[in-house]
Parts: sequence; structure tokens; C-alpha cells
Amino acid sequence: MASQLKVYQEGGYVWFVGVNGATEDETQISFPAGAVRTSSSNTSPQYVVFWEATNRIEIARALPDNVLDESGTPYGTGQTAFEIRKLVSAAIAPSTGGGGGGGATAAKQDEQTTELVNQTAIQGSTLPSIRTSNLDIANSATLILNALLGGTPSQEFVQAVLLGLIPDVSSVVKAGFNPDVDIITAPNYQLIGAGGGSYTGFVATDNNIQVVSSSASDVGNLYVQYLADANSTEYVEGVIPVTGTTPSNAFKAYRIHTAYYMPTNGNIHNLGTITVRQVATPTNIFLIMLPFVNQTNTGVYTVPKGKKALILSPTCTIGGSSTSAYAKVALFRKATTATAFRQQQPLLVAFGAPVEGQRNGGLLVGESTDLAFTATSCSSNNTEITFSLTILIFPA
Repeated sequence: MASQLKVYQEGGYVWFVGVNGATEDETQISFPAGAVRTSSSNTSPQYVVFWEATNRIEIARALPDNVLDESGTPYGTGQTAFEIRKLVSAAIAPSTGGGGGGGATAAKQDEQTTELVNQTAIQGSTLPSIRTSNLDIANSATLILNALLGGTPSQEFVQAVLLGLIPDVSSVVKAGFNPDVDIITAPNYQLIGAGGGSYTGFVATDNNIQVVSSSASDVGNLYVQYLADANSTEYVEGVIPVTGTTPSNAFKAYRIHTAYYMPTNGNIHNLGTITVRQVATPTNIFLIMLPFVNQTNTGVYTVPKGKKALILSPTCTIGGSSTSAYAKVALFRKATTATAFRQQQPLLVAFGAPVEGQRNGGLLVGESTDLAFTATSCSSNNTEITFSLTILIFPA
């Protein structure tokens, strides 16, 4: 077994050569430049680990003092695995010359430095098993493409998105709760959200909104995430003062995703039901916040302009007074300019038996798509229904 490991680039390949003293072993292995990533192990002592990036297969590992450069010189006696990894990453990166030896380009070194920082951050978090080198952040476009082509995103990939480590990809964790669904007769479907019924917040154009509470004791600020108009490419957050039962008018909004409440009068939560609606047409209601929660849980979302959304498997549960209750729920979708919804991902849910929808790769929807999670049938009155799902947002 080789006591040291020589790592260098030559002829467009990264070479790994075992070394016993001054003698190189006959066994050598090489990979195309750019196909190798390095990381640091979580073990003690800490090793420098080399990975084949595409299939995430470990190539070799060595103690820092035993990693040699092309001339057989240690990269740095006494340095940590993290420091050695940084040096090796720069040395084995592909050159701009299209083959042969050479150092990394400045852009490639920046990518690898970013990867190193991300690796360190993750190893210090509560999710030490995630390795950003395996995820290959520098080639995140390939991961996005694989996801959009129907491959089921790995749990590592989803967790990395949630941590904000994948460029150009963001996530939305959407939850809905309707505390009182009665026996449903089609087409009287019930939105999974406070208030239920048919959702009236998918408005034709942006308009001024207002906030009002059913309790005079609700005094504070409501923080609203909204799309300003039909061409908005990102949700932004706006603040609206809550002044009890007196409506408080605010900015224009086209779609509203979620909102939370922060009291300013010493209370710890909202005592009344807080409603967010249009000023001109108060029956157009965007959100309803139930008492004592400080947060809306409304089963609607609109994909911003210029974005695509990959909807991962939804999870649904039901409860209430009847242990024999069951319900059918589904995700409905439509273009913002359309009038009719399509039903997708129907789930049949029984009392006390959570159900997770199964769809290979998730459901891909395009820009400006309205989504509504809805109960289409229910066997008993006073049934509680909850759902949650994760949405990955990509450039269109």
C-alpha cells in the first residue's frame, strides 16, 4: 500500500500515483480534468478526499502531509485537510488551454473557493452528511436540467437548495390548513386554507389591498410577501400596519403568497381573525389568518414571471371529530390569464393516516401559473385538513 499520494494534472487528465518512498507504484489512475472534486473528511484525523464528480465515487484519500504535488513535494507539511484541499483544488482544475498541465482559471478558483466555504459551513451545521463537493455546485445547471427532465431530485439536492447553496435555485415550503371542512357536494370544493370555499384572490389585475382584524386588540404590523403585478419576477415583502377593526389600506398587489403578524401592543399573538383583501372589491380575499397563530396557512401560490416551478410530492393529513372520516384532495393549476383550473395529483386521505403523493421527478409548471390545493370531497362534517409541499423555483 502506498504511503503517499501524488496528485497532478498532465495531458488534460488528473493523475493519482501511489508513492512508496521515492518509488512510484506501477498502479496509476487518471480522470479528465474538471471531473475531480476534493473534500475534507469528518473523521479524526482529517483526510483530504478525492471524488469522481459525475457518479460521486470516492477515488482516494490521504493525510494532508502525504499529499504530493507533481514534483513529489508535499503540498504543505502540517497543514490541515481543508488547507490542503484548497491547494489541490486550484492545482487540478482544468486550464483554459484545452489540455496539458496548468493552473486553474480565476473563475474556476472562485467556484472552488465558494465550494470550500460551503463545505465548511455545512460541516459545522446540523447536517454534516451533506457534501457540496458531491453536489458539484459549480455544475448546478446540470443538476437543474436533470431535475427538469424527470429525474427525482435527491434529498441532498433539496436540502442544499433549502440552505441556499445552489445558484439560481430557490425553494418555497408551502403549508395549508382548513380547520372546518364539511361534507362536500361537487362543485363546491373547499380551499385548504382558513375560510375555505372558492379562492377569490386570483385577481385579474393589481389593486390596492387592505388589512382588518375582527378584534380591536390586534395592533401591530403584518408582513406580506406579494407579487406587485403580473410581470413581477420575485416576491417582495411589504409591511402593513394592523389597526384593529379599522381597515388599514396599503400598496398594490397582484398575488399574495403568505403573511405573518407581529403585535406591537404587548400581546403575544393575534386575538382576532386578520383578513387581507382588495380595497375596491373587499370580497376578493387574498389571505385569512386564524386567531392565536401569527401566520397565514393558505394553500395557494403563483409562479413568478420568468420562473419555472418543480412541485415535489405533497403531504396531507386529516383529523376532526370523526375517526372514520376520509377526504379527497388535489392540486389545481391554471395560467394566470385563464379562467379554468386543471386538477392534478389527487390524493385520497383517511383519518390518522398521512398520505404523501408520489410523482416521479415532481410536477413541473411554467411561469405565471396559479396553484390551489383543494378538497374535492369529504365524508364528514367538522373535518380538519392540512397539507404541505416543497416547491423548487428555477429560471424559466
